Amino acid sequence: MVYKDKGKNYGAVFSVDRNFSGLVVYRRKVLEDPVLSAYYVRGKPVYADSFLIKEMWWEGLLSKEEVDNNLFGDVFGYAAKKYGKRYVEHLVRKSEDLINRTVQIIQDFGWEVDAEPYPSTPEEVERMFHLGVYRREKSPEDIRINLNALGFPIFYVPGYEESKNARVFFSTLEGTKRPVRWIMEKVGELEGSVMFVLPLFILGYLNLNKGRAWIVTKDIRKGVLALKYASPLKGTPGELLKEVEKARCCRYVVWNAGDGKIALYDKGRINLMAADEVIGVVEDYLRSYNRLLTDVFNRISSHTPPRMRKMLIHQIAERNPYIGDFVREVSSRFGINFDHGEIKPKKQS
Repeated sequence: MVYKDKGKNYGAVFSVDRNFSGLVVYRRKVLEDPVLSAYYVRGKPVYADSFLIKEMWWEGLLSKEEVDNNLFGDVFGYAAKKYGKRYVEHLVRKSEDLINRTVQIIQDFGWEVDAEPYPSTPEEVERMFHLGVYRREKSPEDIRINLNALGFPIFYVPGYEESKNARVFFSTLEGTKRPVRWIMEKVGELEGSVMFVLPLFILGYLNLNKGRAWIVTKDIRKGVLALKYASPLKGTPGELLKEVEKARCCRYVVWNAGDGKIALYDKGRINLMAADEVIGVVEDYLRSYNRLLTDVFNRISSHTPPRMRKMLIHQIAERNPYIGDFVREVSSRFGINFDHGEIKPKKQS
């Protein structure tokens, strides 16, 4: 892969040693959020994911029916067994294309990016994606396969705190621990799957047929897809929603309500909406908040060290999932005025 350098040393940041195998998470320096995640085998990308690119790895190889029938039976294994070398070539080609397109977007916006490597053996990565001989994995590997298939390389399987995926998960939560810790403690053994939309990302609790897991993403499209395939929420978690509203830990709560509808909890009200409507509401919110955070970062006094600025902004965002409240606290604290409106659901039913 060749990256054009526009003054921010992209070639060095995205260059991977030909002997490296494992996961690399690329984070924007301004917000420290994961803009790209990629698995490599001996320096070659074999799987990549970015919230900037709205595609799934199987597109162009598997049909919708094949995905529906095999997603939680190990869709990587199914593709490897059916297509063999063609599957491996497709996965590598898709990964290289996604990385290049993501880097181009990063360049266009002028973002500075850090690379955070998590090395492992080539054999471990090859087993995860069935790049060698077809092999059935055992739990918790099954959970990891399911989550990677859905486009969630950042996750935590309870009970496996020492895994590299868990380390990436918890490092991503840095600066927003209070609301996340509250949510994770309250959800506990909830029957079903649910997404919590926070200012910086979406925290998801997925009840899979192989076990439970927490995921972090900025792509609500993949979140809604996961809610479709994971175990739906049983009933309406009335008490939990009341506590969520009182604790002001997140902006929206989203779950599969059945009958083709997605429930979006907003300011004490449950709105039953089509999947595309929910996606539109959440994407608008995250995009607006992200733009606002960057704006605030750039307008706080340059005498404040960048890391301190990030910490202050994240702390304010942690307390204020509603954009209007965030603007008021920033204006009061730093004397900065902004013209940002609150985001509301486009349609309710």
